[in-house]
Amino acid sequence: QALRLVVLPQAIRTVIPPLGSITSALVRNSSIASAISARELLFVGLLVHQRTFSFEPFLGILVGYWSLTIPLAFAIGQLERRLAYAR
Repeated sequence: QALRLVVLPQAIRTVIPPLGSITSALVRNSSIASAISARELLFVGLLVHQRTFSFEPFLGILVGYWSLTIPLAFAIGQLERRLAYAR
């Protein structure tokens, strides 16, 4: 009962910021290990840019990464604020 009521709430509040940073980094860096890597996306974007002289492929890649990382960062920030306490 002491673990559930005393220790875990303190531990969760302490662990949320580093866990959020690691989760955000994992989302950003996971494309390197996936089938479609960031390097491959940028290479294809460069090929399209060289043929069409447009920057839309790069904007698409940028929006794709932002659509993953910005909501995650916002959710982590909300969780940190919700669980914050005065030290």
